Amino acid sequence: MDHRETTGADVLTLIINSAPFFKTILPVDCMLAVTDTERFVYYAPGKGIDVKVRVGEAVKPGDGMYEVLRSGSPQVTVVPKEAYGVAFKAVTAPVRNEQGQIIGAMGMGVNVTAQLELQDIAQSLAASSEEMTATSQEVAATAGNLAAHLSELKTSSDAVLQRLKKTDDILKFITGIASKTNLLGLNASIESARAGEHGRGFSVVAGEIRKMSMDSEQSVKEIKNILTSIAEDIHKMGQKIARSDELSSAQAQATHQISEAMEQLALAAEKIQGFAKDM
Repeated sequence: MDHRETTGADVLTLIINSAPFFKTILPVDCMLAVTDTERFVYYAPGKGIDVKVRVGEAVKPGDGMYEVLRSGSPQVTVVPKEAYGVAFKAVTAPVRNEQGQIIGAMGMGVNVTAQLELQDIAQSLAASSEEMTATSQEVAATAGNLAAHLSELKTSSDAVLQRLKKTDDILKFITGIASKTNLLGLNASIESARAGEHGRGFSVVAGEIRKMSMDSEQSVKEIKNILTSIAEDIHKMGQKIARSDELSSAQAQATHQISEAMEQLALAAEKIQGFAKDM
């Protein structure tokens, strides 16, 4: 069996030979780069992501590969779109030999344009759902207040109807007085006729009394007709108020349900946003 020690060059060669297979099996747009301790020894751009490095080019300070070679610690950074025209997540790790010495670095850049767009959509959705939730809650509160006011108005209209019913007793009392007054006036007219010339003045008074009685009775009828019409209108108004109260209560309940749905949507948007960040 061959027990020869694997050299740093051999390790880098194995990584370089395996790199194309990594790009093939990864279901994302990505680029791969491999360096020794000083220069790039392999680079393959992605479909939409390319940092324009060349094999043999020196690793420069500020590059993720340079930081990994210097610190020996893996690096994960998100490079904004402004840098190379497309946003990507750069994951870089040191390559070590069997003795644990750093002999190079391997880096992968993954196109995160879709993830960032998803994150933006999630943020917009969360903001919109929060605004809709606040609006629906305000509408629900308004509908609730309207329902309360309509209920009070219905109570007031019922009270007015009860008071109008009491006026019937008053009108009956006035009608009774008018009838009695008319009868008294009739009797007075009869007595004044019997008195002849001496009862002429009393006859005039009796006639006025009867006229006033009949006028009062006619006025009572007109007032009763008016009050009856008012009562009918108030009754109809009460029915409409009751219907409006039902609709307002239903609206308040529906708006509350919408508000709850918006809250669930906001939670879903937050989960999508967190998922997009972790991708």
